[in-house]
Order: sequence, then C-alpha cells, then structure tokens
Amino acid sequence: MKGLLFIVLQLASSGSDAYFTNRMAQTKHFQELNPIARPFVNSPKTLVPYFAAGAGIKIVVPRILRRRHHERLADAIALAGIADNAFGALYTPTH
Repeated sequence: MKGLLFIVLQLASSGSDAYFTNRMAQTKHFQELNPIARPFVNSPKTLVPYFAAGAGIKIVVPRILRRRHHERLADAIALAGIADNAFGALYTPTH
C-alpha cells in the first residue's frame, strides 16, 4: 500500500514539475538550473519524454529494491524523487 502511495505522489509531483517548467520555459527570463534537464526543457516535444522517463525511473528503482527486500532504501529513494520534483514544482514559478 505504501508503494502505491509513493507511485501516486511521484506521478503528481513529476507532472506538476513538468507543467510549471513548461509554463515558465515559454518566458524570456527562464533559466533551467538542472544542467541535465536544460537541453530538454525548451520544447514540449522533448520535455514530456524527459519527465516521463524520470518518473518511470523513480518508480521502477524502488520497486526493484522492494522485491529484493531493501524496504528502507526503496523508501528513501522514492521520497527523494518525490521531494526533488516537488521542489522543482514549487521553486520554478516563484523564481
């Protein structure tokens, strides 16, 4: 049940981060701080696959770890992924 909650939170935080990044990328003054994401945020054609792949990785890795009985590590990685995207969603529209 906890794994399902983490998946829902990851999808919500990743979706909101993608939305606000796309919205702010259309302005003149936007500068992506993440050097890995920077080449992908200029167009929705590249932004959507980038965030979808990121969300997929952040969902699959904890699931694999749970199957191998590494519950605490899986929870830590899941929470870090959720926090990463939540921070991006909160930071982007305010700066």
